Amino acid sequence: MPASDALPFGGAKLFWRALLACGALILAMCLLNASIDPTGQIGLAKTHALNRTMTPSAVSFIRNSGSVTAYGRAIATTSADTFLIGSSREALGFDLCDRPNMLGIAGTGWGIREFSQVHTRILETRTTPTTLLIELGAVSDRGGAGESPNLSAAYAALSPRTTWLSFQTMAANIRRSDDTAVREAECRPLPSDSVDWPAAAGRFELGWRMFDASMASRQRGRAILEQMVASANRICAKTGIRHTIVYFSLPGTPNVPLTQQFDASQRDAQRDSAKMFQQLSGHGACRFRYFDLLTTPPGSSAEQQLWRDRDQWSDFTHFSPQLGDLALKAILRPTQNER
Repeated sequence: MPASDALPFGGAKLFWRALLACGALILAMCLLNASIDPTGQIGLAKTHALNRTMTPSAVSFIRNSGSVTAYGRAIATTSADTFLIGSSREALGFDLCDRPNMLGIAGTGWGIREFSQVHTRILETRTTPTTLLIELGAVSDRGGAGESPNLSAAYAALSPRTTWLSFQTMAANIRRSDDTAVREAECRPLPSDSVDWPAAAGRFELGWRMFDASMASRQRGRAILEQMVASANRICAKTGIRHTIVYFSLPGTPNVPLTQQFDASQRDAQRDSAKMFQQLSGHGACRFRYFDLLTTPPGSSAEQQLWRDRDQWSDFTHFSPQLGDLALKAILRPTQNER
C-alpha cells in the first residue's frame, strides 16, 4: 500500500476505538436482552423484579412473530391448566378473556410441526394434570427444517426490537408489580370489521395454491402426529402425571363453491384422524380424546347452521368468536370431570 493511502496513526487509533465501542454496545445490548428476556425467546424464562410483568407490546409481538420459541416464557411461568394450541384460527376465533385458567398459544401459518413443538414443551414443564386442546385441521407437513431454538435465541438477543421490548418491560415493572399489563393484552377485543369478500377470495386462492395437499405431505403430517402421541405418553409415564390431550376438527370454511377442494382435503384429514384415534389404546399413560366437530358442528340444530353463515366468518378460513365459543363448550364438556 502506498504510504499516502495508509491511515495516519491517529486515524487508526480512532478506528479501533470506534470498533471496540461498537462491540461493547452490542455486548451490552445482548446482556440486557438476556437478563430481561421480555418474551422468553432467549430461553432463560426467569422472572425477577424488572421483568415479572409482561407488557402488551411483548404479548402482541409473541402472537405476531409466528415463532414457537417466543412462547417460552409464557409456557414456563403461566398458572394456566388448559392450553389452546393452533393457528391464526385459534387466535382470532376463541375469546379466552373469561377463562383465566386457559392460555392460547397460536401462530399464523402454524401446522402440525409447530403444534408438536409447543405440545411437547408444555408437557415437559407441567407438574400437575394439564389439558391440551389442539385443532388438527388438514394434517400435513410442508417438509424442510423446523425452527432452531438456538438460532432463534441468538437472533432475539441481537435484535433491536427485543432491546426496545426490554426497555418497555423494565419501565412497566418499575411502575407496577401486578399482572394488569398481561391481562389487558390477553383481553383485547377481537376484530369484528365488515369483510371485503372479493379480497378475501383472492387471499384464499393464493393460500390454497401454496398449500401442499400431496400424499407425501399428508404422510409426513401423520408421522408427526404419531410422534406427538408417543412423546406425550413418554412424558406422562416418566412423570406419573396423566395429562389430557384433546384433538379436534372444525369446519374449515363457510362451505362455498370456491373452497370445495379445501373442504374435501379437510374431510379426508378428519377421516384419517378419526381412524388413528380409534386405534389408540385407552390405557396409555396420557388420556387422549378426539372430537369430530367437522362432520357435525357443535351446538344446537340452529347453531350448527351458523357454521355455513358467512356473517359468522371474518374471511374464508377464520370463524367468529361466537362460533369459537360453541366449539370450546363442546370440547370442554366431556373433559371437565376427567381431571
